[in-house]
Amino acid sequence: MMNKESRSGDPGSSCMWHGGDRTTLRRNQSTGQKDIPIHWHKMDRGNCQGHLDTDDDTYANMETIKSEMKQMEISEKSKEEELSPKYSAVSSEIRQLKTQVSDSSISNEISMLKIQGSSISDEINKLKDKDSTMSGEINQLKSQDSTMSGEINQLKSQDSTMSGEINQLKSQDSSIYGEINKLKSQETCCGTCPSGWKKIGTTCYYVSTETATWENALNACKDLQALLLIPRDMTEMACVNRLAGRNSRHWIGLKRESSNTWRWLDGTQMTFSNWSSGEPNNDSGKENCVETMDGPWNDNNCDIKLHYICKRTLSC
Repeated sequence: MMNKESRSGDPGSSCMWHGGDRTTLRRNQSTGQKDIPIHWHKMDRGNCQGHLDTDDDTYANMETIKSEMKQMEISEKSKEEELSPKYSAVSSEIRQLKTQVSDSSISNEISMLKIQGSSISDEINKLKDKDSTMSGEINQLKSQDSTMSGEINQLKSQDSTMSGEINQLKSQDSSIYGEINKLKSQETCCGTCPSGWKKIGTTCYYVSTETATWENALNACKDLQALLLIPRDMTEMACVNRLAGRNSRHWIGLKRESSNTWRWLDGTQMTFSNWSSGEPNNDSGKENCVETMDGPWNDNNCDIKLHYICKRTLSC
């Protein structure tokens, strides 16, 4: 049960409420004062009982409490004032650390990352350049490989052609030796050749040491009671080339007619030929006479001076 006590004339308190072991001092609310609880069970009940009946004891007790509260407020304020600078210092230090972390460490990290990023970009660009260069070299090697493959195939084809030509020459060489042996067997029953001439079988050949135009070569052979060379076949042509020697050019008795046909000096048509590759080409329209160049034939200007070969047949 709660009992109320009042004390008039005290602006700091209005009344006290009693209940159980606790008494509440109700302060004047208009002055902003708070209620103060008083725990009577902590006091000596025997000593306090005699004082509760009088207002003076109650007022004295309240003054004591007010004084204690005043001291507590002063103590708390002192502690607050003491802690305030420390709090401010700690707050300032925290702000400084945040600034340092934000402005220094992070900036340094960002700068380092930018430098690393730039370095990585440079490396990537270098690798791209190397890749481009290597791709170009690979394509170049592929092109060279393709070219070399074509050249190898061409050489193989040429080798096959040359093998065929070698076999053909071997066959001609065999025929020549047979013809030479035949002619040698006839030498015993035929006459001899003039001095400076070379005899094969029953035929004498003169290889000139001087040069002349085609017409002059023709006349020179006539003066020697011979004709400008008219070979019967490739076998005789090969024999004459052996007599003439290598790296030599000589007029023979073959000429182009106005009808663009070729005839020998005795009026017979050409029954076999040994033209060099691309010949006859009648260069400049003036190549109407024929020369032998180490075997193959070439049409040439009749006014050019060359060596010549004369032929005389012996009577047996």
